[in-house]
Amino acid sequence: QVTAGSVRFYRPADARLDRTVALKLDAQGHMACDAAPLAAGNWRVQVQWTAGGLEYFHEESLVIGASTRNR
Repeated sequence: QVTAGSVRFYRPADARLDRTVALKLDAQGHMACDAAPLAAGNWRVQVQWTAGGLEYFHEESLVIGASTRNR
C-alpha cells in the first residue's frame, strides 16, 4: 500500500515550468493528471512513492504536442 508520494513534471528546457503534485491513487491504484497547464514540448515525469516502508522512484519522458493544447 502506497503511504506517500509525489509526481513531478520536470521541464529540462525551463525549470520555471516545473510542477509537483501529491500522488493520489484511486481504488484501482491509478492517478490522472490534467495536462492542460503544461506547455507543449519535452517533459520528464518523475514519480516518487513510499510503500511497505520502502522508497521507490520512476521516470518517463513525455512529449506534449501543440495540437494537444486544443483538446
